[in-house]
Amino acid sequence: MEDIIIAFETAKLAKEKGFPQEPNRLKIPYYNYKGEFKGDVKDWLRKYLKNEDTSDVESVSAPTQSLLAKWLREEHNIIILVLYDGKTFYYQIQRKEWEDCITQFEYYASAGLLYRPVKNLSVSLFEDVFHNYLKSNYTDVNKPERLSSLTALAAQFSNHRLTITGSLLATYVEEKIKTGIAPKDKKRVTPAISISYLPFGTTNIRIRGSYKKIFRVPTFNDLYYTRMGNINLKPEYATQYNVGITWAKKLSDIFDFYSISIDGYKNKVEDKIVAFPTMNIFKMRNYGEVDMTGLDINTRLHTQITPEIYIDMSANYSYQRVIDITDSESKNYKDQIPYTPRHYGSGMISLENPYVNFAYTIIISGERYALDQNIKANRIEPYTDHSVSFNKSFKTNNNNIVRLQLNLTNLSNKNYQIVQFYPMPGRSFTLSANYSF
Repeated sequence: MEDIIIAFETAKLAKEKGFPQEPNRLKIPYYNYKGEFKGDVKDWLRKYLKNEDTSDVESVSAPTQSLLAKWLREEHNIIILVLYDGKTFYYQIQRKEWEDCITQFEYYASAGLLYRPVKNLSVSLFEDVFHNYLKSNYTDVNKPERLSSLTALAAQFSNHRLTITGSLLATYVEEKIKTGIAPKDKKRVTPAISISYLPFGTTNIRIRGSYKKIFRVPTFNDLYYTRMGNINLKPEYATQYNVGITWAKKLSDIFDFYSISIDGYKNKVEDKIVAFPTMNIFKMRNYGEVDMTGLDINTRLHTQITPEIYIDMSANYSYQRVIDITDSESKNYKDQIPYTPRHYGSGMISLENPYVNFAYTIIISGERYALDQNIKANRIEPYTDHSVSFNKSFKTNNNNIVRLQLNLTNLSNKNYQIVQFYPMPGRSFTLSANYSF
């Protein structure tokens, strides 16, 4: 059945392209496998088909066939093999499936203007233009092309205590495809405003807030990359509110820097774009409507023990309630969307010294769900990952730098799962060398 389908597709493509269906009666040059000219095909056939009727040799359609074969091979990844078993010529049609060949090009240009009409006030206009082009042997989407324009108009007022920024972002995306149905062009203008305020002159505490409309166009990869892409993806449109506070200070000569930031946010997202795991790869898809409530806490402490010994510590925690509110009648209404942990955190401590630098990292993830419904069968267990690294840099005689690094990952040797049914490898190590000149 597959052979019949491919043969029908080949005939359909050839007819649409305009290849003649009648035999081509021109004389056809013949070359052997070394590229040496050996005369006309008619003479070649008569030489090797001594006992066969060659009265109709002139109706062989090889020139059209060779051009068609070349076009099908280069444009549609379909291979035509012409075979001879000593008596009869026949052909096979097959599709080359054993590898994906993708070539992507991107061209980018940017320009901007900044104007300060009065003290503490600035106005800017920036334009970014992207041109993307992709060629692959994946026949469903052939040679997609995208022209993107991002135009940002912004104004900012800033003094010692108060900073206010407002902006408008105009997004225009034009899609083209050589064959098939191209996604619709996208046009949208989105506003944003942010405020940062220093209420006390003697302490470095800042309060900040923002409101933003976000129009996220599916990336070129999201739409077109082989098997991962989804040409039917819709743009993501979000309304975001954020309130936060930051504080940074030098605590002492030893604890020379400490900072902490706390941010709470509320997002409403339409057609949220997510990467959803399938059998062997992630596939891009849309969720109809998603409600997001979150809290981010980040802190960092830097310590200088001696002029040559430093300790740097950092930690962060995220709470994310990301629920599907598309359909109040569905079984997964207000369930956490797949592969999004409600609790997530990480920590790092590093020691820099003249001997061997050292770093320890811990990642902690709460439970997640592999599918839309938050039921026991879809639950993925929480996991914790511990890793350490050592590195040492050497300076060569000509002042170039050689850096050696050893990484030890998953020290607890647990085969936890980030994607359901795909356990991560146990304890492992990597050794790398880097030469800078």
